[in-house]
Amino acid sequence: TLDKPLSPAAGQYEQDPLLWWDACLEVLDRLLLGADFSPAAICIDGTSGTLLICDRSGTPLSRALMYNDSRATLEARALRSLAPASAAVHSATSTLAKLCYLQRELPPGAFHAMHQADWITGQFTADADRRHLADRQPAVPPAGGDRRPQRQPISARFAAAAGIPHRHSVFRPDGPNPGS
Repeated sequence: TLDKPLSPAAGQYEQDPLLWWDACLEVLDRLLLGADFSPAAICIDGTSGTLLICDRSGTPLSRALMYNDSRATLEARALRSLAPASAAVHSATSTLAKLCYLQRELPPGAFHAMHQADWITGQFTADADRRHLADRQPAVPPAGGDRRPQRQPISARFAAAAGIPHRHSVFRPDGPNPGS
Protein backbone atom coordinates (compact mmCIF):
# COMPACT_ATOMS: atom_id res chain seq x y z
CA THR A 1 0.00 0.00 0.00
CA LEU A 2 1.08 3.55 -0.69
CA ASP A 3 1.49 6.26 1.89
CA LYS A 4 -1.23 8.88 1.69
CA PRO A 5 -0.25 11.92 -0.39
CA LEU A 6 1.35 14.76 1.51
CA SER A 7 -0.80 17.83 2.05
CA PRO A 8 1.47 20.81 2.78
CA ALA A 9 -1.51 23.21 2.78
CA ALA A 10 -5.28 23.15 2.26
CA GLY A 11 -6.12 21.98 -1.27
CA GLN A 12 -2.56 20.81 -1.95
CA TYR A 13 -1.79 17.10 -2.44
CA GLU A 14 1.60 15.73 -3.53
CA GLN A 15 3.18 12.30 -3.81
CA ASP A 16 6.62 10.92 -4.66
CA PRO A 17 6.32 9.17 -8.08
CA LEU A 18 8.91 6.60 -7.02
CA LEU A 19 6.35 5.25 -4.55
CA TRP A 20 4.15 4.31 -7.54
CA TRP A 21 6.97 2.40 -9.22
CA ASP A 22 7.87 0.57 -6.02
CA ALA A 23 4.18 -0.39 -5.60
CA CYS A 24 4.01 -1.67 -9.19
CA LEU A 25 7.05 -3.85 -8.70
CA GLU A 26 5.71 -5.16 -5.39
CA VAL A 27 2.33 -6.07 -6.94
CA LEU A 28 4.00 -7.81 -9.87
CA ASP A 29 6.34 -9.73 -7.56
CA ARG A 30 3.38 -10.95 -5.49
CA LEU A 31 1.30 -11.77 -8.55
CA LEU A 32 3.99 -13.69 -10.36
CA LEU A 33 5.58 -15.43 -7.37
CA GLY A 34 4.96 -19.10 -8.03
CA ALA A 35 2.60 -18.37 -10.92
CA ASP A 36 2.35 -20.99 -13.64
CA PHE A 37 1.47 -18.43 -16.31
CA SER A 38 3.17 -15.63 -18.16
CA PRO A 39 1.20 -12.40 -18.59
CA ALA A 40 0.49 -11.42 -22.18
CA ALA A 41 0.01 -7.74 -21.34
CA ILE A 42 -0.12 -5.26 -18.50
CA CYS A 43 -2.60 -2.39 -18.30
CA ILE A 44 -1.59 0.79 -16.50
CA ASP A 45 -4.24 3.16 -15.21
CA GLY A 46 -4.18 6.19 -12.99
CA THR A 47 -5.86 9.46 -12.21
CA SER A 48 -5.63 11.65 -15.30
CA GLY A 49 -5.21 14.90 -13.39
CA THR A 50 -2.11 13.77 -11.51
CA LEU A 51 0.87 15.59 -13.03
CA LEU A 52 4.62 15.22 -12.63
CA ILE A 53 7.60 17.03 -14.09
CA CYS A 54 10.59 15.00 -15.29
CA ASP A 55 13.94 15.58 -16.89
CA ARG A 56 14.75 14.46 -20.45
CA SER A 57 15.34 10.85 -19.32
CA GLY A 58 12.05 10.64 -17.42
CA THR A 59 13.47 11.04 -13.92
CA PRO A 60 10.96 12.87 -11.69
CA LEU A 61 12.27 16.25 -10.52
CA SER A 62 9.77 16.79 -7.74
CA ARG A 63 6.69 15.33 -6.15
CA ALA A 64 3.68 14.89 -8.40
CA LEU A 65 0.66 17.12 -7.98
CA MET A 66 -2.22 14.75 -7.32
CA TYR A 67 -5.51 14.71 -9.24
CA ASN A 68 -7.32 16.61 -6.47
CA ASP A 69 -4.64 19.28 -5.94
CA SER A 70 -6.36 22.62 -6.42
CA ARG A 71 -3.56 25.13 -5.89
CA ALA A 72 -3.74 26.38 -9.51
CA THR A 73 -6.77 28.62 -8.93
CA LEU A 74 -5.21 31.75 -10.48
CA GLU A 75 -4.11 29.77 -13.53
CA ALA A 76 -7.56 28.23 -13.98
CA ARG A 77 -9.11 31.68 -13.80
CA ALA A 78 -6.70 32.95 -16.50
CA LEU A 79 -7.52 29.97 -18.75
CA ARG A 80 -11.21 30.96 -18.78
CA SER A 81 -10.46 33.61 -21.40
CA LEU A 82 -8.74 31.04 -23.64
CA ALA A 83 -11.07 28.06 -23.55
CA PRO A 84 -14.77 27.49 -24.19
CA ALA A 85 -16.97 27.47 -21.10
CA SER A 86 -17.40 23.67 -21.35
CA ALA A 87 -13.63 22.96 -21.37
CA ALA A 88 -12.15 21.04 -18.44
CA VAL A 89 -9.22 23.49 -18.20
CA HIS A 90 -11.35 25.88 -16.11
CA SER A 91 -10.85 23.76 -13.01
CA ALA A 92 -7.89 24.35 -10.70
CA THR A 93 -7.46 20.56 -10.70
CA SER A 94 -7.06 20.40 -14.51
CA THR A 95 -3.77 19.26 -15.94
CA LEU A 96 -3.23 22.46 -17.91
CA ALA A 97 -3.94 24.70 -14.90
CA LYS A 98 -1.43 22.68 -12.88
CA LEU A 99 1.16 22.87 -15.65
CA CYS A 100 0.70 26.65 -15.80
CA TYR A 101 1.18 26.78 -12.02
CA LEU A 102 4.33 24.67 -12.21
CA GLN A 103 5.63 26.84 -15.05
CA ARG A 104 6.40 29.52 -12.47
CA GLU A 105 9.02 27.42 -10.72
CA LEU A 106 10.14 24.64 -13.03
CA PRO A 107 13.10 22.82 -11.53
CA PRO A 108 16.38 22.88 -13.48
CA GLY A 109 16.35 20.24 -16.19
CA ALA A 110 12.55 20.16 -16.49
CA PHE A 111 11.63 18.75 -19.88
CA HIS A 112 8.52 16.56 -19.65
CA ALA A 113 5.15 16.92 -18.00
CA MET A 114 3.14 13.72 -17.79
CA HIS A 115 0.38 11.85 -16.04
CA GLN A 116 1.21 9.04 -13.64
CA ALA A 117 0.05 6.23 -15.94
CA ASP A 118 2.22 7.59 -18.75
CA TRP A 119 5.24 7.79 -16.47
CA ILE A 120 4.73 4.25 -15.14
CA THR A 121 4.29 2.95 -18.69
CA GLY A 122 7.53 4.70 -19.58
CA GLN A 123 9.25 2.89 -16.71
CA PHE A 124 8.18 -0.45 -18.17
CA THR A 125 9.09 0.46 -21.73
CA ALA A 126 12.23 2.45 -20.96
CA ASP A 127 10.78 5.13 -23.24
CA ALA A 128 13.34 7.86 -22.69
CA ASP A 129 11.69 10.23 -25.15
CA ARG A 130 8.40 10.41 -23.20
CA ARG A 131 6.91 13.15 -25.37
CA HIS A 132 3.38 12.64 -24.25
CA LEU A 133 0.90 13.95 -21.79
CA ALA A 134 -2.35 12.14 -22.35
CA ASP A 135 -5.44 13.77 -21.00
CA ARG A 136 -8.15 11.14 -21.47
CA GLN A 137 -10.98 13.54 -20.68
CA PRO A 138 -12.36 15.50 -23.62
CA ALA A 139 -11.38 19.17 -23.52
CA VAL A 140 -14.79 19.98 -25.01
CA PRO A 141 -17.60 17.42 -24.75
CA PRO A 142 -18.70 16.21 -28.19
CA ALA A 143 -22.07 17.32 -29.55
CA GLY A 144 -24.91 15.46 -27.89
CA GLY A 145 -23.24 15.43 -24.48
CA ASP A 146 -21.36 12.13 -24.93
CA ARG A 147 -18.91 12.23 -22.02
CA ARG A 148 -17.25 8.85 -22.49
CA PRO A 149 -13.48 9.15 -22.02
CA GLN A 150 -11.70 9.86 -25.26
CA ARG A 151 -8.03 10.12 -26.11
CA GLN A 152 -7.72 13.87 -26.54
CA PRO A 153 -4.51 15.86 -26.25
CA ILE A 154 -4.73 19.11 -24.37
CA SER A 155 -5.08 21.75 -27.05
CA ALA A 156 -1.68 22.98 -28.22
CA ARG A 157 -3.39 26.33 -28.75
CA PHE A 158 -4.38 26.50 -25.05
CA ALA A 159 -0.87 25.49 -24.02
CA ALA A 160 0.76 28.12 -26.25
CA ALA A 161 -1.62 30.83 -25.06
CA ALA A 162 -0.90 29.83 -21.47
CA GLY A 163 2.84 30.28 -22.06
CA ILE A 164 3.82 26.61 -21.98
CA PRO A 165 7.09 26.23 -23.94
CA HIS A 166 7.17 23.92 -26.95
CA ARG A 167 9.26 21.38 -25.04
CA HIS A 168 6.15 20.77 -22.91
CA SER A 169 3.87 20.44 -25.91
CA VAL A 170 1.24 17.82 -25.61
CA PHE A 171 1.32 14.88 -27.98
CA ARG A 172 -1.36 12.32 -28.71
CA PRO A 173 -0.03 8.91 -27.62
CA ASP A 174 -0.30 5.99 -30.01
CA GLY A 175 -2.71 3.20 -29.27
CA PRO A 176 -6.41 2.54 -28.99
CA ASN A 177 -8.82 4.75 -27.10
CA PRO A 178 -9.49 3.66 -23.51
CA GLY A 179 -12.23 1.04 -23.37
CA SER A 180 -11.87 0.05 -27.01
